Amino acid sequence: MDIQWTDIPWPSEGDTLFQDSFEIRNVARINGFSKDLCAYAIGYRDAAKMIVDHLDSTPKYPDLLIYPVVFLYRQAIELLLKELITISDRQSGKRVCIKLKHDLPKLWKVARSFIEKYSDGNHAELLDNTENLINQLDQIDPLSTAFRYPIDTKENESIIGVHRIDIQHLSEKMEGLYNALSASVDWLDDLIRSSDY
Repeated sequence: MDIQWTDIPWPSEGDTLFQDSFEIRNVARINGFSKDLCAYAIGYRDAAKMIVDHLDSTPKYPDLLIYPVVFLYRQAIELLLKELITISDRQSGKRVCIKLKHDLPKLWKVARSFIEKYSDGNHAELLDNTENLINQLDQIDPLSTAFRYPIDTKENESIIGVHRIDIQHLSEKMEGLYNALSASVDWLDDLIRSSDY
């Protein structure tokens, strides 16, 4: 292969991908977070938000950036749902989360049941609105692959029925969904830690 471009990076002999550095602002510390679903969720959500927040300053078009944005938000939502279930799993001694894989409605059904079990019942509308957004996300991406691959394993188009997406609007609604689930995680975790449940 004749490589003519010298001003772009290419793989070199001895390259390493994962290394430490003395340049602190460039170093990501993963110790302590390797088993923390919320840390991963925050990372995925923050990455999605950064992309959307910088749309005006990048030459890329939303057409190309919608794929990572939806994937990152969806992954954050899935992890928060699993964290809600994990909190309750720790309390009950059961292991529900692992069996539910990427099925957002099933994850939500279990998570919602735990929220309702410990809540005063005054937030049914918020829970219903949260469920509505989760179901919409699941309709377009039920397997967590639609925004990762253009076709599925049967060579069908991954995204069906949607041709245009307002990326700013999507981000606003996903932020709301993220906030509802994140607040639920914090509330349920604090409640269980500070009580005799």
